[in-house]
Amino acid sequence: MRKGKQAVTAHLEAAAKKPRKLGDYEMSPAEEKAADQWVKRGLQHPPAPKVRIVQEANGRAEVSHDHVSQAMWYMNFQNVFGTTSGQFADMLLGQLLNSVRLSDGESLDGAANGVIAAMHGIAPRDETEAMLAAQMVASHQAAMECYRRAMLKDQTFEGRQASLNHAGKLSRTHAQLLEALNRYRGKGQQKVTVEHVHVHQGGQAIVGSVHHEKGGKAENHKEQSHATGRPIE
Repeated sequence: MRKGKQAVTAHLEAAAKKPRKLGDYEMSPAEEKAADQWVKRGLQHPPAPKVRIVQEANGRAEVSHDHVSQAMWYMNFQNVFGTTSGQFADMLLGQLLNSVRLSDGESLDGAANGVIAAMHGIAPRDETEAMLAAQMVASHQAAMECYRRAMLKDQTFEGRQASLNHAGKLSRTHAQLLEALNRYRGKGQQKVTVEHVHVHQGGQAIVGSVHHEKGGKAENHKEQSHATGRPIE
């Protein structure tokens, strides 16, 4: 922990020195700001683990890596998929790779590291979140493929319309998956804020926000006001 703080301190001290250089290149103020943002993002959100895909003679693809510690790499790899199960992580990675269309000249390694980086960015906390995240990545891939086909030079009008329609449906599916993930992460809790309340003669008002939780119970976090006949401002 102390070494990490020393590294951050050293970076901040270096950032204060002018002019700053990247090798032999002297950065402009805007580029310095971009570099600072990049470093800060890297400190807050370390990169995803890298993989190599080894194609065997029987056609199977095996996941390999270049990390010095097999155990450390495998823990990082499983964390990407929100699990402690190697079988689950391998299954999701295989399914994600099957959903990716490789461009001309693109390697399977590049595709694998791309989908792993996407999963790492979503940061699933358990297997349910990981499956939703994987579907988000797959729906994005499929939507972008439909957009690509719609823009082909010799694409017909009908083909363009069909591709754009499919892309729109996939984009909406992606948004629905994101909404489902956010709902799951919130565990179904809802917050209702009451801004304008009018209390009639003989009534009683609750001042403050009301939180509705599972089971229909309501909990207010401020004192009640026993007002009669007068609106609460």
